[in-house]
Amino acid sequence: MKNESLTGLEEHEDQEGIQKLETILAFATGASTVPPIGFSPQPSIEFLHLEHDAEINSKLPIANTCINCLKLPLHTTYRDFQENMDFALGNTHGFGIK
Repeated sequence: MKNESLTGLEEHEDQEGIQKLETILAFATGASTVPPIGFSPQPSIEFLHLEHDAEINSKLPIANTCINCLKLPLHTTYRDFQENMDFALGNTHGFGIK
């Protein structure tokens, strides 16, 4: 039998994870849900190497919603990645993202 407070916490984390995925999908594609006919082109992820890509001068993720592509700069730690990703997602207001 699970502790009720743990069950509530797990449900909250699951819901938070789903909302985060919806936000990432909206950031990358402009749509917070998968359209009934799917995406065209299919969503993709590119990893950007800061030292090799002269056009990249930011540690923030970049979205190209025209081609459904999320471009992620590489970071030395997961914490750096998470902070930059959370900052970008939290400060994006286009396409109805809140």
